[in-house]
Amino acid sequence: MFDGTLANKSRRILASCTIALFVLGVIFMTYRHIAYVEERCTSLDLDRVRWQTVAYTMSRYGGGGNVSIINKSGNYETYPIVPFSGPKEYIEYYPDCCRYYPDTLSGKPLSLTERYLDGKCGFVGISVHTHYSKNDQIITDRQPSGLVWVIDNAYQISDDLRGR
Repeated sequence: MFDGTLANKSRRILASCTIALFVLGVIFMTYRHIAYVEERCTSLDLDRVRWQTVAYTMSRYGGGGNVSIINKSGNYETYPIVPFSGPKEYIEYYPDCCRYYPDTLSGKPLSLTERYLDGKCGFVGISVHTHYSKNDQIITDRQPSGLVWVIDNAYQISDDLRGR
């Protein structure tokens, strides 16, 4: 009887130690993952963020097409869009086109899931400028529109599924 009680006690102690080590391991790995995500997000290169934002915008909206402009008499006139040759040209024209908003946008933060499981770092906003051709001249005075997306720690841009 004495040997059986001691064996049961030893098993319970061993099980408790195993569970405690497992819990400590999970806590440690969670801390390491959070620290890794935080380091990656705080070390984003803002020039690369801007480049990726422009490249993403151009891949979605940078093609040709037409733009409708209201003339002085209140009627719409349609002109062909003159696309930019690439992100470099766009950034040369509009060096302040893009903004990076780490963590929150208008007071609306990324969720813990977005931040630590999906690796999202913050929001990127861009002023989308459109050049068009009118009477063989490139017109650049059209009012820009604004777009906002989410960027992760690998510089991948995606739609904000929560619509912030």
